[in-house]
Formats: sequence, structure tokens, C-alpha cells
Amino acid sequence: MALRIAQTLASEADSTVGLVALWGASLGSLSSAFDIKLPIERIKNFFMFSSNSVREPSVNPLFSPYFGAVTLQLLRFVQRVIHKFHPDLIVFNDDSPRFISKLPSDTKTLVYAHFPYACRLRYDIPDSSSSKSIPRRVSDAFVRPFITRLFETECTGVTWLAANSNVTRRYMLPTFRREVSVIYPPI
Repeated sequence: MALRIAQTLASEADSTVGLVALWGASLGSLSSAFDIKLPIERIKNFFMFSSNSVREPSVNPLFSPYFGAVTLQLLRFVQRVIHKFHPDLIVFNDDSPRFISKLPSDTKTLVYAHFPYACRLRYDIPDSSSSKSIPRRVSDAFVRPFITRLFETECTGVTWLAANSNVTRRYMLPTFRREVSVIYPPI
């Protein structure tokens, strides 16, 4: 969905789109793998880790004692990119970082959510890929305080909220206590 959003925004005259993520592949690789024509000259990518593979590496290693440090560095990285380029619109995937309140008031923000951590925390829903092993439960217990400190978990300062399904919307409404649009993922 992020590539479709980038494609749509980059199709506007005189626009530039920045993709910021912890991990990313080259725009050419992503474009061909997902059969999405990206105007590469209008898209800038800022990835902390790059790969030639279009498959994202497993996130399970990130959910370790290093999770907090990695996430904190990613959020600092995102803040620097935002302050350097002053974007008109910022689209976040799943969750919104707490620093949103520090953005300039004219910056528009959108969260497009599959199932936000804020909802998982509120309803105590574990990640579907997580195991029930004791090491995993200990790791999840360690990560939870970082998530609540780094991301907005009860209300949000974003301009717009969008869910990828009515089920996700149903969880987001009481969590964020404001209107949530549904934008189904393109297939």
C-alpha cells in the first residue's frame, strides 16, 4: 500500500515523495517486484538498512533487548528527515510516533493501519506471528514499555486515520476516539 500511495503522490506535478523506513530495497527492485510504475526521479528513499531483496527480513530479531535502541534510532532518523525536507504530508504505517506533536502545525499526517500496536496493547492481542514460548513472552514484556513510550497509544495527533479493513477500524475507533476511514488495499 505504501508504494501505491507513493505512486499516487509522485504523479502530482512538481511533487517529491520521500520513503523513510528501517529497511528498504532499491526503488527499481520494488517497482518491478510489485509491478508498480514509480517515477523514480520524484521519489527519494531514506532507509537505515538497504537490501537487494524485495522481501523484508523477519522482524522477530528486532523484538529483542535491542528493539528499543533500534526503534529510538529510527524515530530520530525520521525526525531529522522531516525537519530537513519539511514535507506537506507524512504517511505513517500502522502507528504514529509521539513526536507528531512537535511537527509544524501546517504538516499534514496520515496513519494507514493494518493493525496498530496501540490496538494490540489496548485489547492485549499478541502479534499473530509470535510464539507462546517463555523467551518470546519475556521479550514481549520487555518491548511493551518501549512501544507505549515511543508511539501514540491512546489518542493521536495525526490529521487523518485510515484502516485497511472494517475489522481494524472497529478496533481503532475506541482506541483513538475519532473518525477512521477505511481504504482497502489494492490487489
